[in-house]
Amino acid sequence: MNQSNGKTLVDEALSKISEAKLSEFRYLFEKEGIKKFLNNQELVKTFEFLLDNNLNICKTSEKTFMHRNTLLYRINKIKKLTNYDAKVFADAISLHTLLILYKNYTKNEKL
Repeated sequence: MNQSNGKTLVDEALSKISEAKLSEFRYLFEKEGIKKFLNNQELVKTFEFLLDNNLNICKTSEKTFMHRNTLLYRINKIKKLTNYDAKVFADAISLHTLLILYKNYTKNEKL
């Protein structure tokens, strides 16, 4: 991701959402497939690596030392769980937004 302080504009904007508003998104996090994705650190990390490499499969595979087929398997698993294809920009944005909201929600929930 192209940012200077470790956050994208989306990260920064979504981090400003109040705790009350975040709780309104709870229904999203509890959808069966979404919940499985969000609670699977291996899939979340894979998705984050894919984002860091601009959705480029080859580059992600090289930088993570992951076999290309393993990467594609995980991406397909994300799609089966969430109905979002992480290789498609619009779907990746949706998943990224969901992930940011979830991280902020769980962070606030622990406080």
